[in-house]
Amino acid sequence: MPDQACEWMPSVVEDTNLQELVDRGFLPCKEFARWKSVYQQAFPSEGTGETTVYASFFERGLGLPASKFLRGLLHFYNIELVHLTPNGITHIALFVHLCEAFLGIDPHFQLFRYFFRLKPNPKSANPSVCGGAGFQLRQSTKKHYFDVPLKDPVRTWRSEWFVIGDMAQLLVRSGHKPVCTAKWNSPPNQKESIRIEELVEKIANLKDQGLTAAGIAWSFIKRRIQPLQERSVPGYLYKGPEDPSRLKEDLTHDEILERVGKFLTGVHSEPKTPPEYSATNSPPSVSPLTCHCLFSFANLVIHVDSEIFLLLASLLLL
Repeated sequence: MPDQACEWMPSVVEDTNLQELVDRGFLPCKEFARWKSVYQQAFPSEGTGETTVYASFFERGLGLPASKFLRGLLHFYNIELVHLTPNGITHIALFVHLCEAFLGIDPHFQLFRYFFRLKPNPKSANPSVCGGAGFQLRQSTKKHYFDVPLKDPVRTWRSEWFVIGDMAQLLVRSGHKPVCTAKWNSPPNQKESIRIEELVEKIANLKDQGLTAAGIAWSFIKRRIQPLQERSVPGYLYKGPEDPSRLKEDLTHDEILERVGKFLTGVHSEPKTPPEYSATNSPPSVSPLTCHCLFSFANLVIHVDSEIFLLLASLLLL
């Protein structure tokens, strides 16, 4: 048995909690996702084709099946979903929606590396099995990004885990701790940074127009999409109420405010945002044909190697 038992907390998730996630649109039905409660089980012991997830990740933008970008990040950094933290999921989800809805591009891998590094928790010599790898903004580039007033997750988040089937398309959990490598802290090199200066300038313009991290979060929650779910339509071609990636019901202003407040602090009203890109307001550089070709290519590459997918997808956007 791996030395994981002492690090895991017994699961507090019951079937009623999972059905609530289904009712709120975060989880597919049990027959499709093959989710199951393992209430009071001391640590995961999944069957073949199963893996473990944290319930709190879904409130921060995770969806099933998981997106190619998220799976590519896990592959590139050689980590598993359970190694991440709720705040790490928040960072990735906000970044993805920023790229799609406000920059009008697919999630840009090298831009993500420019802004974020992976930090071992609690220390590099002995990272934890549960939440041992946390994405955080680089000190050297954070001034070019948004201030992200992250809310500390409730202390019980590590006990809010359950099991899902392979439809999530995530790496099977190994039970081992993450291993910190040079990739965790390495920014893109000069060759990989060709378009980053242009994108950073666009982000500065968005900030001048009033866009904030809270505005990005409000946007994806109001749209009723999960940025880290594999979706048939990218955010820059969002189709409104008819979009196939939308969750169930519309939310009221107060409901959106409550959900944003689950992971960001200091949000008391709807933030100001510049116009989002969508099917009726497509970005100048994007056409439906281009998007179709890019996503067809991505569907092919992801089955070969997630790291190649992320690198080539970024090159396609240059």
